[in-house]
Amino acid sequence: MNLTSTDGATLVAVHTDDAQEIVIRPPGKDARMVATLAMPAGTLIALAPGKSRLAMIKLKRGVKLGDRVLLTLTIEGADGTRQQIPVNAEARMRSPLDDERRAHAHGKHTH
Repeated sequence: MNLTSTDGATLVAVHTDDAQEIVIRPPGKDARMVATLAMPAGTLIALAPGKSRLAMIKLKRGVKLGDRVLLTLTIEGADGTRQQIPVNAEARMRSPLDDERRAHAHGKHTH
């Protein structure tokens, strides 16, 4: 998942009915959870392997590739106001943007 904020904000919580808890983990294999994730203005924050990511704890159902997981992101603006943003996420190994980049990179090597 990729996150951006035009004015700068902080991801303060994530909720789903499909798991007991979702935690934010910083980059690194042994990274412990963090309470929040800063989203500087105009900066793309990619949640992905090797980067910050969301970890679902104690799943209430099995999630396979292609399944949909309904998430609610709680974002706090610089002024302290909070907004809840619903996300209908697809369980996948990488983003569609990654697939597109790979296809274009592959095409360049074949010419």
